[in-house]
Amino acid sequence: MIRSGLCNTFRVEQLSDGIHKAEHQYMIALYERTAEIGPDTVSYTTNGEVTGEGYQAGGAPLTARLAQLLDGVACLDFIAPIWRLATINGARGALIYNASLPGLNAVCVVDFGYEYTCVNGPMAPQLPEPGALTSLIQWA
Repeated sequence: MIRSGLCNTFRVEQLSDGIHKAEHQYMIALYERTAEIGPDTVSYTTNGEVTGEGYQAGGAPLTARLAQLLDGVACLDFIAPIWRLATINGARGALIYNASLPGLNAVCVVDFGYEYTCVNGPMAPQLPEPGALTSLIQWA
């Protein structure tokens, strides 16, 4: 089961060392509906990750990282990558993680609400729009 939420490891890191730096590389890995990922996920895992042509284990880099304060809520958003020529079946959710950190690098889990499938075409999962109530990561 995929459970959306900000990962506990990310919250603790921010409160202790604030170690997420602008130069760090954030990744998004896609998962099948049976994957066991959620707020208790501590790091990237291949368990339950999708496979298919045009998709590599570990996912793809996220770009346009935007941290901002919206209506008193700290928000973090990214632009989702596009897998240009891919065959992927049943991508139900994603793990966003900081690939620049060893070990405890999970940031958040996203349940897309339905399964993305593509055959020899572009795969472009939608991430939420920036906003105090809609951003990928919201911290009031």
